[in-house]
Amino acid sequence: MKKLVLSLSALLFSIVLYAQTQVITGEVRDEASGLPLEGATIIIRSMEPLRGTEADDNGKFRFDLVPLGRHTVAVSKLGYEERIIADIVVTAGKSVFLNTVLTEAIRQLAEIVINGEQGAKAKNKMALVSARSFNMEDTRKFAGALGDPSRMAANFAGVISGNDSRNDIVIRGNSPTGMLWQLEGLNIPGN
Repeated sequence: MKKLVLSLSALLFSIVLYAQTQVITGEVRDEASGLPLEGATIIIRSMEPLRGTEADDNGKFRFDLVPLGRHTVAVSKLGYEERIIADIVVTAGKSVFLNTVLTEAIRQLAEIVINGEQGAKAKNKMALVSARSFNMEDTRKFAGALGDPSRMAANFAGVISGNDSRNDIVIRGNSPTGMLWQLEGLNIPGN
């Protein structure tokens, strides 16, 4: 008989405890587009310990067994302003639905400095404008070069190839005999 009374009182206590809780559900959307925000974090700050959840693919979330009373909920997502909803009244009569919109966070960032290096620097420091250096790897990558540096050079702006059987190229109207070919810094004499 004692076990029966103890079991009934435990059952009655759990029913009373369950009756003093409620459900909070809701939806999180983007303010501008109205699209659901997947992965938004929702935390009930007024509970100890804190309880939190994440919005699903449709921006929906759910908290079960929330104690009756007033609660504060914080909704946040990376790239959005945090929204705090205070004084949410949770009563025994009905569940609470929160329809929340988040505004994109616009922040002033520090300046970004991009330093680029010139890819192919000329070996001759006196040649400031028309010098261009490339290696055999570049001739394999460049379309139409077929491993020939003169074919590759003929594809640059201001360069004309005179004859495909020779390595003569004309740069900005200068004579092909004025071309200086070098291999690893050593001059290659012309014909």
